[in-house]
Amino acid sequence: MRNILFISLVTLLLLSGCQNKEEQEREQAAEQFKQEQIAKANQAAAESSDTSMMGRMGVTMKDGKFTVDINKTKDFLGVFQKNIDEKSKALSKELKEGNLTMMAPAGIEIKNDKMSIDLNQSRSFFEGLERKLEIFAKEFDGLTSVLYESNQTESSK
Repeated sequence: MRNILFISLVTLLLLSGCQNKEEQEREQAAEQFKQEQIAKANQAAAESSDTSMMGRMGVTMKDGKFTVDINKTKDFLGVFQKNIDEKSKALSKELKEGNLTMMAPAGIEIKNDKMSIDLNQSRSFFEGLERKLEIFAKEFDGLTSVLYESNQTESSK
């Protein structure tokens, strides 16, 4: 009876040891898969940087090299200037007429001697603007940090 109990106890210990090894192998495989997915996501983010604001401006960063495409930058700034000119002319016209409806998306409307402000609409407008500015700031911060790191590695050589 003691032998049977001893054999069953040893068998249980051996099986539990094998199970731990299998669990460790599964955990290692899961960790490796996770690292591969992170690497793929980083690569996809790097490839999609061309569609970012800086990419549209003609500014790219690859392999520690900062490249400015003058033609893209010139085109981007030309379109930007055209949009600003159109908006300022429309705003000037509305102000002369005494009607300021251009600010309606921001919740502000001025008609002759009456001004109305929709605070809920203003809040959502400024929250959207905040998100856009935050995205631009993150892109710019990422670019400057890469430049800084690149400069540090070159100066340490």
